[in-house]
This record gives sequence, C-alpha cells and structure tokens, in this order.
Amino acid sequence: MKPGQIIDIQLVDHSGVPVRLGNVLPKVRLFYKGRTDGPPFYTFEVWPTDSDGRCQIRYEDLEDVRRLLGSADLMDFNTPLTECDPTVEIWIPPESDFVRRREIILKRVSWWRPSWLTEWPANGRLESVEPKRIRLENHVTRVEIPVILRPNTWQNGST
Repeated sequence: MKPGQIIDIQLVDHSGVPVRLGNVLPKVRLFYKGRTDGPPFYTFEVWPTDSDGRCQIRYEDLEDVRRLLGSADLMDFNTPLTECDPTVEIWIPPESDFVRRREIILKRVSWWRPSWLTEWPANGRLESVEPKRIRLENHVTRVEIPVILRPNTWQNGST
C-alpha cells in the first residue's frame, strides 16, 4: 500500500445493489514478497461500515496503527506498509471470531479494550463472507463485498 491510497469498501447483495448495514467490521490483510498462499503479513481491523454499508481505509490510518503497534512490538510491526505487496485481502470475520476474541481479552488484565466490545459489530447479521483479494493500483480502489443477510436479523438485530 502506498501513501495517499484509499480502499473504498461497499457491501452489496448478489445483484450489486448496496446493502445498507452499518457497524460491520472488516479486516484488511496485507502480504509481503508475494507470499499470498500462507498467512498474511499484517492483519488490521479497520473502521466499521457506515449506515450505507460503506467504509474507507486510508493508507495513512493503517500506517498510524502499524507505528503504534510497532512501538510496543517492534519485531512484528517494523516493516512499513510501502514494502507490502499491492495485493490485499478484505475479510469480514464471522461473529464467532469476535466471541472468541472477547473471551481471550476479558481473561487478561489490560488497560486497553477494543471499541467493538462496547458496540458489538453487526457481522453476526451476515452469512459467511468469502475474503476478497484486490490489487491496489490507483489512488482509490473501490471494492464491492457481496454479502447475504441472515434471515430474521434485519428486523430485530439479533442472530
């Protein structure tokens, strides 16, 4: 990823019509030296979707997070984003990912808690979402993420 680049994510249905669902929390996975068949080099939780089912990921925001994480864990976050591959993966984790992580977080004594603990992500309102790989070539890369709403979650917001 390069300075000034933006990934513009839009949730869509099978026809490409925007799915207007806020508070869905995607992740962006970055790779290094062409190694896209194994685990990602970096995985960042990004900003939740707005009420239109859209979010934008800016290079500068991810680089700020990388630097912050690097100040506490230099060995794992010492590679600038500019050295990562132009192919990235957008992933909408299932609700089970948040449940598992919540259990781990609450067992630890820590002064820091992720914001999604206080406002639970809407990811549980979606059927499983396949990760989508994209190549960042322009200033803004638009990516549509096809999603399916789970039955009976639209009206009451529960899963």
